[in-house]
Amino acid sequence: MTKDIVSDPLYRNTSVLYLYMPTKNEIDTQYLIVQALQDNKTVAVPIVLTSGDMVFGKIDGNPGFRNNRFHILEPKYDPRLVIDKPGLMLVPLIGFCGKCRLGFGKNYYNNYLRDRNYVHTIGVAYSFQEVKSLEKDPNDVALDEIRSY
Repeated sequence: MTKDIVSDPLYRNTSVLYLYMPTKNEIDTQYLIVQALQDNKTVAVPIVLTSGDMVFGKIDGNPGFRNNRFHILEPKYDPRLVIDKPGLMLVPLIGFCGKCRLGFGKNYYNNYLRDRNYVHTIGVAYSFQEVKSLEKDPNDVALDEIRSY
């Protein structure tokens, strides 16, 4: 996955990369995080604030990480390190059909992306996570593309 993303013009032309800290059976982004930092990109990952609400915190220079209530590693919240700019975002998927994604059901990404059409989104999943159909939820925000590996 890292080679695919790094070779993409979307990656080369962005200064901000929104990633996630992998958990459970999600595609591992750790190598991409390292590469993006080496490429002098601003790298930000989710920080859960309240139920259904998250921000993205810059990880370079952040004083540390902790496990959140979902046991996902996240940077310590510092409002000075919150990133909200145009960029490229990789979104983890539990399942997908076309451009529709299935997440964990808490609407964090839907809520975050709802008013941020300046962020190009790529859902990433393993090919075995593709399903024949998904029931469309009115809260779902469509991703720009989905890639499976």
